[in-house]
Amino acid sequence: MSTSKILVFIGGSIILLAVILSFYPATEIENENNRENGPGLVSIDYFWSPSCPYCRRQNEFWETFLDKYPDVSLNRYLVDNPKNLDIFKEKIRDAGASRYGGAVPMTFIGDKFFAGFDSAEGVGRQIEDAVILELNKIQNEEDTTE
Repeated sequence: MSTSKILVFIGGSIILLAVILSFYPATEIENENNRENGPGLVSIDYFWSPSCPYCRRQNEFWETFLDKYPDVSLNRYLVDNPKNLDIFKEKIRDAGASRYGGAVPMTFIGDKFFAGFDSAEGVGRQIEDAVILELNKIQNEEDTTE
């Protein structure tokens, strides 16, 4: 093999690697199972992947959502982590969401789940409705115990 062919091969490999890495966001993902907003009255389990464009859209949604609902804690799980993948499979099984085959993003709130994400007005609104329902249940339980 000639030197020019080797250089072309190496150059092509570097370009391919750069293209693949461009699909990953430039944010830190070390703290993947973080509880945002403290312990929270309502807990949301959110499974995502950094290579998923719908997940990136939902990550933007969480920024304003958590400001609006301080009594909500968000547990983010990267499905790239094998331990998180086991948790994800268990959640899917328990929720009866097997038909979605582990697609991300997937969000679990109480006994409800949401597969995919389109916009704050679409699935985002459904998520908000589920959180409001859970918060109202907690309030009603507190009212009946007083």
